[in-house]
Formats: sequence, C-alpha cells, structure tokens
Amino acid sequence: MNIVNPYIRGLHFALKSVRLTTLLYVTGLLFALVIVLPFHATITKSYGHSMSLDGFLKDFNYTAFAEFFTGVADGRLAIFRTLFWLVPLFLLVQVFLKGGILTMLQEDYASFSMKRFFEGCGEWFFRFFLMSVYLLVLMGFLSVLVGLPASLVLKHQLSHAATEQSLYNTFFIAGGVYMLFLSFILLAGEYGRYMLFSGDSRQVLKTLWRAAGFVIRKIHLVYGLLLMLALAPLALAAVYFLLNNLIGTTTALTILLMFIIQQAFIWARNMIRLWVVGGQFFFFGKVVEG
Repeated sequence: MNIVNPYIRGLHFALKSVRLTTLLYVTGLLFALVIVLPFHATITKSYGHSMSLDGFLKDFNYTAFAEFFTGVADGRLAIFRTLFWLVPLFLLVQVFLKGGILTMLQEDYASFSMKRFFEGCGEWFFRFFLMSVYLLVLMGFLSVLVGLPASLVLKHQLSHAATEQSLYNTFFIAGGVYMLFLSFILLAGEYGRYMLFSGDSRQVLKTLWRAAGFVIRKIHLVYGLLLMLALAPLALAAVYFLLNNLIGTTTALTILLMFIIQQAFIWARNMIRLWVVGGQFFFFGKVVEG
C-alpha cells in the first residue's frame, strides 16, 4: 500500500487550514499564559532574587550547586505542586481539541466553522479522555515491567563495582525497549481515536484493542508514515536553531526579532501537527476502504 498519498493529503489539509492553525496557536498562547503566570509567581515567591547561584555562573561549582538546592528545597516542592495541576490541565486541553480537529478532517476541511469545531471538541471529549486514561494505565504497567528489571540489574552492577560502560549499556537498552513499546502504545491510542471517530463507537477499550491489532498488522506502514511525518518538525527545529545562532539575542532588536520568529515557528508547528493528524487519519481511512 502507498503511504505517499495520505502523506500528501495530510499536507494539503494542513496548508488549507490556516484558520484552524491560528486557533490552535491562540489556544496554545492563552494556555501558556495560564502556565507562566502562576509558575512565575511560584518561582518568585520561592526563590525571590536569590544570588546563591552566582558561585557557579562562570564555571561549575559543586559546593555552590549543593548549597543552592539545599536552600530552595521548599521552592522545589512548590514548583512540583504547581506542575501537578498544570500538566494534567495541558493534557485535558489536548484531548479536548482532538475531537474538533477530526471533525474538521471528516467534514469539508476547506471551510472552517468555529461552531462546528467546538461542537466536535465537546462531542468526542469523554470518549477520547477515557482512551487517554487507558493509555496512561498501560504506560504505568510498561514503566513497571521495564523499570523494575532494569533497576535490579543496575543495583546488581553497582554492588559488584561494574564499569561505567556496562551501566550505560543497561540504561540505554532499558531506555530503548521502553521507548519502542511506548511508541507502540501511543500509536495504538492514536489510531484507536480514529477508529472511535470513524465508527462512532462507544466501546473505548475494545476499540483500543482493535487498534493495537491494526498497528501490528500494518506496522511497517504505520512506522514508515510516522518517520516521514517526523521529518517536517525535525527540519523546522533545525531551521529555528540555525536562525537563533545566526541572529542571537544580544540586543533589544535581535531579541524582538527572535521573539517574532519564535512565534512564527510555533504557528508553523501547529500546522505540522495538523499535517501529522491528517496524514495518519487519511492513511487509516484508506486501509479501511480497502
């Protein structure tokens, strides 16, 4: 089966969805403000104008580093408490938006309707949220299944004075296995949402199981398309870092210029997000159609 056609159709959808891209950008910007304001307040309250890091600004000083983290222990706890509710809130927003994006994909994506977009967000939120809960449970099991044996091996190696290379090997092997199965779980969840949406199903767990089977059967195409879709964000990141190194942030003018460029790249990243979702959704539809 040819994966180039869904890839191109996803790009076509993204390029024609300027208003949807802008909506996602504005939503992300507003959410960033929601994050930054309480986070900034927490840091200011906890750290204030601490000068305890001055000891290793020019070169690393372990004593200054240890003293800093000892002195701001309460501040770290406050930051973790802030992140405890910010991270779930961010994930909920992403789950909410997914239904609207798929609604625009299924309908005439050349004409964007704000009303229909948010109707789709609300219509699919609960089912997509339940799918995300199942995925979090699976990721928890995966962390235990990979992390527990890896920690036992590392403990054994440390007690027997193993070399640093052997410790690195254990860490990278465990990390590689974890990332491989994590990618499979995330892809199963993604295609599970497409199955739920396309079939208007309410059997979330059963659909997730079917989606896992779909990814296994089409694993070479699923990962092939994923690698193709990953090229665009990687290229975008490379261009951004190149411009950042060329322009720098040494003056007020260059800082303003880099801020504008940064926002333009964030906007483009949202368009690439639509490209990824569109490419995978059209690929799934093509497989289903036979």
